Amino acid sequence: MLTFEEIREVPPFWYSQEIFYVLHSIEEFLKNRTHQEIEYALNWFYLAKNDYETNYHDYKNRYIFKEIHDLPPLDRLQEYELLSILLDNQWCSINSDKNTNEKWQEHELFAVLAYQYCNDFAHYFKEGHRYYDEYMFRAFATLRLADKSKFLNIIREQGFDRLLQEDISEIAKKARSAYTRKAGLNKRSPYEKMGTIHAVNALLDEKQDLLQQRGGKAALCRMILDLITENRITAPNIPTERTVEMWIAKYIETKSTS
Repeated sequence: MLTFEEIREVPPFWYSQEIFYVLHSIEEFLKNRTHQEIEYALNWFYLAKNDYETNYHDYKNRYIFKEIHDLPPLDRLQEYELLSILLDNQWCSINSDKNTNEKWQEHELFAVLAYQYCNDFAHYFKEGHRYYDEYMFRAFATLRLADKSKFLNIIREQGFDRLLQEDISEIAKKARSAYTRKAGLNKRSPYEKMGTIHAVNALLDEKQDLLQQRGGKAALCRMILDLITENRITAPNIPTERTVEMWIAKYIETKSTS
């Protein structure tokens, strides 16, 4: 399981303030817990989940479920819904374990599960999984089942009331788009980043007549190199003649296919 610091290194957590504050809220809920304690609580939950699945039919008619007429099977439950049922019915209480030094509060256990979803989100984002944003939706839904007043206070203190209305999966998609755009920009050549090629293309638009003349490409190549040398076209460095020829060839190709 990733630490909070490691999760924050994953792009959506620093490209989207909304997603960052979902993680921040989880961290606030768990600020008195060590990473080892969080892993222990998560392990408890998955053991309880397995017990629910294994003994579903035996437990269904027990007194602890007398208020639930239709106890849902595991395949119809989200994990955060299952956690709510386990806590409401005091199933496999984590605080009965002798290894627990300080009693776990309900909001902490919801935060632990939301933390796992953030880990899943980070993992699937890095893997390029198609439905990675679903895990951020689950993290947000889980937090809203935690101590509601505390979660709302954290969000409102940071000025993110809109998180309560917006679809968190849409926020995740926007963060992905922002990251993809930035990654695309980073892959561009230094000439593209500095606007050199854009300026060259603008010049070629103006010099269409020269481009059509015999020897026009060579003349334009010399002109472009002169303009760059004189700093009238900004460039990170002075390109080779071959590079400028490639720019002109690319320009002609683009125009011919447009």
